[in-house]
Amino acid sequence: ILEYLDNTSAHSPTAHTSTGTLRAFLCGRLAYFFGWTGPAEVIDTACSSSLVAINRAVKAIQGGECSIALPGGINDMAGENNFLDLGRSGFLSPTGQCKAFDKDADRYCRAEGARFVVFLLL
Repeated sequence: ILEYLDNTSAHSPTAHTSTGTLRAFLCGRLAYFFGWTGPAEVIDTACSSSLVAINRAVKAIQGGECSIALPGGINDMAGENNFLDLGRSGFLSPTGQCKAFDKDADRYCRAEGARFVVFLLL
């Protein structure tokens, strides 16, 4: 989302620019749009965000905060700045192939994606 904000920064900010583009507001905006109630939290722990969200969802259901949870994760590469910085720093694979746990692994590759799961109290 910050990359999206970089792409739109040529436009004059409005009263809704921050609440429409900052990660901290995303879950609340979605919950409001769909009419969902209960906890709505953004969890940003880099590569482990989805696992932390799943753990938090299970604990929320077990603790009675909610009976349904929708944990998940999104990676959106809307701009080039982060990609260029990672490349310059030597984090990205020069072959453009992901070879996790392989003897020929040479750093990592980035991709966009979104996954969510629905947890229900049965």
